[in-house]
Amino acid sequence: NQLAWQASIPDVVSTVPAVDAAGNVYVHSHEALHAYDGEGGALWTLELGGGHVRSESSSPVIGPDGTLYVGTFNAEHLFAVSPSGELLWSTAVGRSYSTPALAGDGSIYIGIGGVGGLVKVGSDGTVLWQAEADGYVHTAPVVGPDGTIYTASLSGTLYAHAPDGRRVWTLALGDGSWSAPALSTTGVLSVLSGYFSSEAVLQAIGTDGTEMWRHEFGPGEYRQQATPTVGADGTVYVSTANSLHAFAPDGRLLWSYAPGGGSGSPVIGPGGILYVGQSLQVLQ
Repeated sequence: NQLAWQASIPDVVSTVPAVDAAGNVYVHSHEALHAYDGEGGALWTLELGGGHVRSESSSPVIGPDGTLYVGTFNAEHLFAVSPSGELLWSTAVGRSYSTPALAGDGSIYIGIGGVGGLVKVGSDGTVLWQAEADGYVHTAPVVGPDGTIYTASLSGTLYAHAPDGRRVWTLALGDGSWSAPALSTTGVLSVLSGYFSSEAVLQAIGTDGTEMWRHEFGPGEYRQQATPTVGADGTVYVSTANSLHAFAPDGRLLWSYAPGGGSGSPVIGPGGILYVGQSLQVLQ
């Protein structure tokens, strides 16, 4: 429980770091992309789009060959960067808070603001298609085993798109969503909404677009941006504005825990231990 190392970044960081197989750490700040070795030593810094890219929640993701992909809001581009810090390409996709998602064929999906929607980009930076949505898609797309892409909009709609861009189905959520869908190994999507209302809603949805169950939380459990997490046994863990909850695969509430502050997305560690950050700046 001791601090291993820390690095000073002269900028705002509100994204999740990415760690490669060698232990190198990549962090996207509002101004640039930074790389550190496993001991905290600075490797390189690369400004994206001339600085102040306002990444907000677009975290870097690492491809199979080590290439880093990250979206930007002000710069309105998707960037591909080599592990050594070389800019490989950038392509205009629109303003994005979304963390990119990688498909098995090497293509990249990213949600966008503005008109809202989903953009597919090839591994060489070519925009392959864009599908519009009814509002901003601020969170990471989820790619299913069959290549179907699932996205949730800030206007409160869940979308399923085929790899060729065709819209397969849509489903109305309980409210606007700033929470990425979570897909279980049994093909069930868990989606949290309630960004604009006074109560959050958790829905379990089949990959055919059929709602299986929903849970409406009480007053005050709202405006949450955390993504649900699904355990190996199908248990769904989700944070709302004030509490952490666990649901059985059939929708039964198993337990709730109030940590004393708004919680982030839970992570399951060895032994089934849940780790979750709070707005009170602690990790439990």
